[in-house]
Amino acid sequence: MADYIGMTPTVVIGLGGTGKEVLIKVRRMIVETYGSLDALPILSFLHIDTEQNAKVSEPQVVLKQDISLRPAEQVWAKVEDAKAILNKLSAYEHLAEWFPSQLKGTDSILAGAGQIRSLGKFAFTLNYQNIKTSFNNVRSRIVGHEKFMLDRWGVQLDKGVNIFIVCSLSGGTGSGMVLDIAYNLRDWVPPSDLPQSSAYLVLPGAFAGLGDRVVANAYTALMELNHYSRNDTRFETQYSPNPSDRISPQSSQDVPFNFCYLVGNSNDKVTFPSLNSVLEMVSQNIFLDFSSGFSQYKKLVRDNIRKHWASPDSKGYPQNFISFGLSSIQFPVERVLNACALRLGRQLITWWSNPTPAPAAMRDVIKTEILPNLRLAESENEHQLLNSISLGDNMKPYSKEVADWVAGLRKRRSDLNIPLENLQRFISVEQDKYKSHFYDSDTDPRRWSDYFQKMWDNLNQLIP
Repeated sequence: MADYIGMTPTVVIGLGGTGKEVLIKVRRMIVETYGSLDALPILSFLHIDTEQNAKVSEPQVVLKQDISLRPAEQVWAKVEDAKAILNKLSAYEHLAEWFPSQLKGTDSILAGAGQIRSLGKFAFTLNYQNIKTSFNNVRSRIVGHEKFMLDRWGVQLDKGVNIFIVCSLSGGTGSGMVLDIAYNLRDWVPPSDLPQSSAYLVLPGAFAGLGDRVVANAYTALMELNHYSRNDTRFETQYSPNPSDRISPQSSQDVPFNFCYLVGNSNDKVTFPSLNSVLEMVSQNIFLDFSSGFSQYKKLVRDNIRKHWASPDSKGYPQNFISFGLSSIQFPVERVLNACALRLGRQLITWWSNPTPAPAAMRDVIKTEILPNLRLAESENEHQLLNSISLGDNMKPYSKEVADWVAGLRKRRSDLNIPLENLQRFISVEQDKYKSHFYDSDTDPRRWSDYFQKMWDNLNQLIP
């Protein structure tokens, strides 16, 4: 950690299901690298969704730690009785000016916005105060940790606060809320805090197979994003009859985000096979703000290209949209060391807790346990080493082969009833036949007899 140059206190906001997936992935990376979420108190999370407890594919237990979002980190932007409001829509001027008449039959919003962007904005509006309070609470938790970060990680905190907003442009919740959260953040965080917002907006290519509406939602959301990124437009919205619950005139004429990443699932070189691959890349990019020196490099690159998007293109449209890719492979040295240390510690504790008493002498351990387990024991009664070297193709030691040959000679002599005066000649003839198996005078073992060639091969296999 000594190589780190600095970090910036950060709030990561996830909208909808895509936002939640990325939040959980970032939390996993924090635990894997820093040991726990509490070890990085300058990072805070907020999830806003129209569905309560939406499921995620990412496991929510990492290294035996629960990384699921806490209640204080979640806002369920539900609308329980939409019909009561919509039946009297004219009485709610701040809603009537934009709410589509085709949706006046909506009963409630409790299990998602149904891929309808206007319902996502509607849910944000009716839960405005809850969302504002929750954001202020999570933001307050990332301040005041300068000494901890310096003592624990040797990190000097940078001034300001980073805010990352993550969502898909294809559904109803994220694409319906993203501009509202963007402009409200400009009012909720005072300029003296040096806020810098970055949006990671996932394009519809990653959601192939979910129907035409995902493309229509993304197209409309991008049209709005492009419109409000111009210098001559204003984002003017009110969230309650209270005149103070609205975007301030100063914020309304600003661009939605300081940096806006449009993240697809393919380029001219690569196409990601799944949505999870895209979200993993987004999560890694956010996480890299808290590891190595990548954050400083990323800031430098963005500052260098900022001048290129300051002015519109030849047709008068804004150019302040960027994307990214991760092209390097990093070996997680610290994670590997921690994993190896854990395994070593577990083996050591198991050895300490082993109730079996150790033998009095190491010589006894070698003779009774180690050598027999390696099949290398040699004694008056046991010949594992010699037998393993002199083992024939039929898995029978050559000592047994010779003994069987001698037994065969005795039987033949008995069967033939060879007289004693002819016995010496009989044995000599048979011995000359059999000794061809025991030739080892040549310097090249490949020209030895079959028994000795086999023993040479056995020895070379035994040595390693």
